[in-house]
Amino acid sequence: MDLIKKVFGALWALSCVSGPAWADEALPRVVSLDYCADQYVLALAAPSQVLGLSVEAGDVHSFYRERATGLHKTRADAESVLALRPDLVIRNWGGDPRMLSLLERAGIKVMTATYGRGPQVMFDNLRRFADAMGRSREAEQLINETQRDLAAATGAPRLGLTAAYVAPGGITAGSGTFVDEIIDAAGFDTSASRLGLEGWRPLPLEVFVKDPPDVIIASFFDLKQAKASNWSVARHARIRQMLTDTPTVYVPGRYFSCNGLFFADTVALIRAEAERAGLGPASSQGGQP
Repeated sequence: MDLIKKVFGALWALSCVSGPAWADEALPRVVSLDYCADQYVLALAAPSQVLGLSVEAGDVHSFYRERATGLHKTRADAESVLALRPDLVIRNWGGDPRMLSLLERAGIKVMTATYGRGPQVMFDNLRRFADAMGRSREAEQLINETQRDLAAATGAPRLGLTAAYVAPGGITAGSGTFVDEIIDAAGFDTSASRLGLEGWRPLPLEVFVKDPPDVIIASFFDLKQAKASNWSVARHARIRQMLTDTPTVYVPGRYFSCNGLFFADTVALIRAEAERAGLGPASSQGGQP
């Protein structure tokens, strides 16, 4: 009897170890067409179900680039994707309409991320993609973790400082952009709200000189290809001086590269960097508790 118990125990243990691998065989096989779509796939999919990622999946602006190591990269053209024979294709902007129609005629399900601001859009996309990939449980776990992290990051006191966003191309983020929402969620008042700036727009140099922000949130300066144009406002001596004289939080481009997906991570990073630089509530009030 003891021997039988041991045998059944060993078989049960083996099934627990082998079960996920067997389950992976039944999961839909997935290809993503652009690096923002890659992030959804890399956040949710089992490695064994990923047939192809975009050619940018391992680049510095890809948030989950480490997870892309060793996975196949493919061009976003019909010939390359059809050769992989996926069950599902996920995209943000990758692939032209003719290609997408061809894939659907070949019996491949094509799903496009819903565009929008804020974490709720990302949660909705995660759930849709996860249902199609057979990874709903993983999506709910990720959503719960993100909601917890976001609550922790946004629950801290406001910093009492005004922050402006600056990118190498001389662009700033006005109200109505996800970047402006992230800066607000990190505890800053935003120059966009104070100055009535809306959408993505060139840096209003004269306004910033007359009414400079307390803090600059700068991003994409870590990317080699993100160099400012010779005609960019970001090259202006006054802006460059502001980046030197004004407390500046540099955010790696991968945190702002895709709308919404890393909302909580980016809020937490900005908040932590601001407090590390002494920009917490106490310092903004002259050191008074």
